[in-house]
Amino acid sequence: MEIYPPCCRPFHSCHYVLGSSQASTTDNMIASTEGSGVYFSEDAGLNWKNITPRQFRNLHSYADDRLVFIDETNQHLYAVNQGNIYTSENFGESWQKIELSAKRITDIHVNDGIIYYSSFPEHNNQSNFIESNYGLYKYNDGEITQLESGFIWDFSIVENSMDIYLIKYNQTLNISQFYKSEDRGLTFNLKDSGWWIPKNGRAAS
Repeated sequence: MEIYPPCCRPFHSCHYVLGSSQASTTDNMIASTEGSGVYFSEDAGLNWKNITPRQFRNLHSYADDRLVFIDETNQHLYAVNQGNIYTSENFGESWQKIELSAKRITDIHVNDGIIYYSSFPEHNNQSNFIESNYGLYKYNDGEITQLESGFIWDFSIVENSMDIYLIKYNQTLNISQFYKSEDRGLTFNLKDSGWWIPKNGRAAS
């Protein structure tokens, strides 16, 4: 997807694109913009329609408040706002709100209706947070399961496999570490060899 500078097409507003997702088997795309809402395209970005959920709050402090995703298995749409997730089964004509009350959602991935998301504290609470209260979660049929606790910045789920990769911040060592699961999150192993080592053993600032 082209990420246009502010005041440019296709959204006709002076705001940045904060998040986007593109299906690999169709021309469907979804994008969120700073302050302007959520947009959908069914022709690979040539034309766009504003599909912002009415319940969306415009007040937000972080770009990750505008995460969006397309479930490749059924083309359902997902959008994050204020620690909750909205889902649409009809390309944005109507939305259903999934109440999560997460402090801050940092990433989202959906596969066959199962939602995976990571959550960690707001910026002003990162120094004193309880690690077990945050991490990587799975939402399925109204049930929330924590797969891994900690300060998780980002994660990736490999399609058509059981693999999950994630990056987690180690408070004690003050570095970010790389983990892999080969059983869809039942267990995670630290990948401590063959990867980049931060200079002087500390994370880049």
